[in-house]
Amino acid sequence: MPSEVFVPSVLAPTIQAGINAVDPGGTVHVAPGLYPTPSTITVDKPVTIVGPQANVDPRPNCFTSRTPGDPTTEAIVDGLFTVAVIFRIQANDVTINGLEIRNGTGDLIESLAAAPVKERTRILYNIIHDSSGDEGVQLRNVSNGSISFNHVYNTLGDGINFCCGTINSTISFNEVHDIRSTDAAIYVYESTNVDIEGNLVYNVVNNDGIKRGRSDGFDVNRTGGVIRHNIVHDTNQDGITVYTSNTIIDGNEIYRSRSRNGALHVSFNVNNIVIQNNCIHDNGVPGDGRTTFGIRIGGGTLRPSNVVVNNNNLFDNPEGQLFYNSVPVLNAENNWWGSPSGPSPGSIMGNVDFIPFLEAPAPVCNPSIICPGDITTENDPGQCSGTVSYTIEATSFDCGIIEIACDPGGTHTFFPPEQSVSITEVQSFPVGSHTVTCTATNASGDTAECSFAVTVNDTEPPQLTCNDMTVPADPGQCSAVVSEYDVTVSDNCPGVTLVCDPPPGSAFPMGPSTVNCTATDAAGHQTSCSFTITVTPSITCSADITVLADPGENGAIVNYPDPAVSDCPGFTVSCNPPSGSFFPLGTTTVTCTARDDSGNANACSFTVTVIGAPSPAPTPEPFQNECIRVQKVFDWVYLTNRYRNKIQLPEACSPIIEERLAQGHRLTARCTTNPDHVLPIFPLLPQLQPAPTPFICPGARCDFGPDTATPVRCIAQDGTTVNLQAIPFLFTVCVRVDLIDINANDVICTDNVFVQFDEEVALCWERGLNIQCRTLDVICNASFRQLGAFAEPGIFLTVNICKEIQVVAEVKLELPARFCQPRGPVECTATPFIDDCPPLPSNLFPPQCPSLFPSSFDKL
Repeated sequence: MPSEVFVPSVLAPTIQAGINAVDPGGTVHVAPGLYPTPSTITVDKPVTIVGPQANVDPRPNCFTSRTPGDPTTEAIVDGLFTVAVIFRIQANDVTINGLEIRNGTGDLIESLAAAPVKERTRILYNIIHDSSGDEGVQLRNVSNGSISFNHVYNTLGDGINFCCGTINSTISFNEVHDIRSTDAAIYVYESTNVDIEGNLVYNVVNNDGIKRGRSDGFDVNRTGGVIRHNIVHDTNQDGITVYTSNTIIDGNEIYRSRSRNGALHVSFNVNNIVIQNNCIHDNGVPGDGRTTFGIRIGGGTLRPSNVVVNNNNLFDNPEGQLFYNSVPVLNAENNWWGSPSGPSPGSIMGNVDFIPFLEAPAPVCNPSIICPGDITTENDPGQCSGTVSYTIEATSFDCGIIEIACDPGGTHTFFPPEQSVSITEVQSFPVGSHTVTCTATNASGDTAECSFAVTVNDTEPPQLTCNDMTVPADPGQCSAVVSEYDVTVSDNCPGVTLVCDPPPGSAFPMGPSTVNCTATDAAGHQTSCSFTITVTPSITCSADITVLADPGENGAIVNYPDPAVSDCPGFTVSCNPPSGSFFPLGTTTVTCTARDDSGNANACSFTVTVIGAPSPAPTPEPFQNECIRVQKVFDWVYLTNRYRNKIQLPEACSPIIEERLAQGHRLTARCTTNPDHVLPIFPLLPQLQPAPTPFICPGARCDFGPDTATPVRCIAQDGTTVNLQAIPFLFTVCVRVDLIDINANDVICTDNVFVQFDEEVALCWERGLNIQCRTLDVICNASFRQLGAFAEPGIFLTVNICKEIQVVAEVKLELPARFCQPRGPVECTATPFIDDCPPLPSNLFPPQCPSLFPSSFDKL
């Protein structure tokens, strides 16, 4: 047999077939889908049955991602309300994990009470619902079994049940609701040491939420185990019932039960019961004919013994907090009874010792949150605030805490929820006292709040700096009023005050005086310092003086006014150089000092500038006529030509071209002109020429034939008819063409190509005038083309030339001149082709400097 079987498959079309086919100890994998089950599935060997949602929490209160009834995500085992038991376990080491099991008329999952004991039965992460006749899960005679992380609802009998010889087992972290059992949603009887922990139980229609022990007292001498951290609410009877001895009831929350007994009910003559850390509140409805105590222990002749009730929160149970029916005094110390003053009169019945009691709730309800005690700290150095670190702890036994938010502070979220969390906040608080309030929210949407105080004390005194001052006496006075002191004060917090004696604005006599200052901050810290104000004589010098040198001297004797000083006795005034001294050409600084009998002094200064006598004005040169020789331009033409054609490469290039093309290489062509073609448009404006490029063919040349000129009549630009001479011209340029292998990045062939342009140009020329022609620029472009299988490859070449023709003669002129522009071609027998050449600039001549070389016309 195989160790793994997959359902559905040829080997295992059904779950029962998979169980039958797998090795003992093997795994049956069940795919998503609907599995109608007309008969009980018998598990008679050790096997793990794994659904598609194995280990995925199905509890709605824990934000499950699972959707009951969805065959695309769940393996749904459906009894169709025709089969009583859907799964029956008859072997050790059976695990059912990740299925949806529904619609049976009896126990949806069961094991029989008959021998042998079923070891290590585990029912995990299943959705179990809609039993019309009995329990959702009833495991009998099981050892070390576990029913955990299941969502069980809508059963006529118990949602979960352990019984009939079961020992050392656990019911934990299940969500059980909408149960119509006449016993309990979770019922354990005839069993020993079964722990019930972390379950959420609600909407129990007929009876108890959790019941431990048979209702007839049969289990009174059994060891129950632990009932811990369960949340039970909205039950028609007891929230938790205990009919077994040796049971610990710890950390549970019970609310909105309507029991005839108590939200937590302990009865029969059980022994050794610990009730601690529970939160029992808001149970019972006055006037409904029932009396619902928060906790009821015993009744009538039923007297539990050795019971303790400690550290619980019992509050808002309107029909009574605690009922005790036994003889020894019940230890019910250190409980919260809903008031700092303890239980209200009549809320406790029986021989109960409830003193001491808690004056504030214990952190046992869901959620619970614990804040630190009040915090006092010092300000951070140099800051009007202090950094405080504190830790907040919170717990909740539904599915856990989803958020802790502190004000001031941050918000911390937890997903998936966690049953116990701890956060540490680091916050900066201003100096002073502040209240921090933190709120915990659990998965059920319930909240809990705690607060604490943070006090930040300012422990830094203010910083104070005093600087000595020297001030001149006020004009005409023997004292000085000082309105501002050279004192700086700072503090880490606002609100510092500064007091000085004497205060600013006081009058100080000649000589030194002491000022004492004290700075006080808002916290009452003080800092003091002292400084000296020394009043010196006031002195005001003459304004700066400028004089002419004495005739025939390189300086002058200068007398200047005495400085103005304070009208006080005992002053002496001296100036250097003194008035009446000889001052050389240039600028000299005079410094005057006033000093009193105590040696206090003050000084001022001014300058004396001596300048030489002006030179006599030069005699203007007489104007004279100038004659210049220039070349007069009689005509000036600027035009272009274009050459476009296929050129043949040298025969020596053919083999390498064929070789590279056969290799699949891509070829391209490049055309290069001689830099010498780019000429200055006017010789007086030289241009920076590029460095010559190696292997470039010779430059351009121009040839013309005036002897063959023929008269022509042309239309000028203004529309008039002019008589010109048509003269033939031949322009020759040379360009270099390179053939380049793009793949190899090298030049494989080079050739110099000469291009000639011949044309007749109509010019304003007659014999005796000179003709000058030249090529200004050459623009070329080349491309390589493979024309087809029957045509040789070639290079297509385009060459544009920009050229000018001038008709000139030498003349002698005395005339103002301005730059003129060349004309365009005139319409004769044909319109010359113009392309690609830019227009000539209009600012070829630099401007003259009229202030240095004025035109003779400026004097007219």
